[in-house]
Amino acid sequence: MKLNDRVQVTVNVTGEVSKTPYTGTFTALVSLSYRDTFREDEVRRGLIGADPANAHPMVTAMAETAAYLAVRVVEAPDWYKQSVYCTEGPVGRDHNVLTAVAQAVAEAINAEHERVSKAAEAAQADLKAAADKPA
Repeated sequence: MKLNDRVQVTVNVTGEVSKTPYTGTFTALVSLSYRDTFREDEVRRGLIGADPANAHPMVTAMAETAAYLAVRVVEAPDWYKQSVYCTEGPVGRDHNVLTAVAQAVAEAINAEHERVSKAAEAAQADLKAAADKPA
């Protein structure tokens, strides 16, 4: 069984600060290329600033989450695209929106990996059963 290149998730969350409902479907990459990984680090560093070692832990976590989504999400609702990694515009005040999108994407990616792992385990069990049958 082949790992799908992309997963889709639907998010329905209300901003903690703005009380704005954010709903939409996201398509995310399951696996990253080296270039994607470099881009993720570039975005993270760009958000944290010139001295990442002294960045506040919450800022670091938010930058890591935003960078993760910047490279993983390939299709998103307009409100997300206009918010620049959920760091600007009205979404930028609602940290829970960034977290909800990242969590949904991560769960979908993990589920995709689990789906393939279970299929591989089942195929392995079938092969073992076939090999153990007397001829």
